[in-house]
Amino acid sequence: MKKWLWFLAIPVLLIGSLMMIGNYTVYSEIRNSPEYILGMDTFRSSPKARELLGDHLDAAGGNPKEKAYLVGSNGSAELDIPVSGTIQKGTLYIKATDKSGKWHVDELAVRLEGQSNWTGLLPLASR
Repeated sequence: MKKWLWFLAIPVLLIGSLMMIGNYTVYSEIRNSPEYILGMDTFRSSPKARELLGDHLDAAGGNPKEKAYLVGSNGSAELDIPVSGTIQKGTLYIKATDKSGKWHVDELAVRLEGQSNWTGLLPLASR
């Protein structure tokens, strides 16, 4: 009976390990992408973000979610990123476009934990 369990457990552990490695690779690629870095830098420098979440703005413990992504000379990306500050947590929404190799943040908004409305962090940003 014990040998049977090992034959079952080994494939399950192997598949689980491969899934974890795959997830880590995907999330690592997102975190190292130019649109993520630009969006997070813009978020960290936003006075409105500091007002809402506090100081030490950064990505929180969760993984970013890529909502949309198009590549090419005029690519675009939409990301949801768990974020936190010294007084509050929330979700950061980044919409960015790539125009001839240069990324621009088109929209940046945050939704505080426990709330349903989004607050724009750029002039004229809404969601």
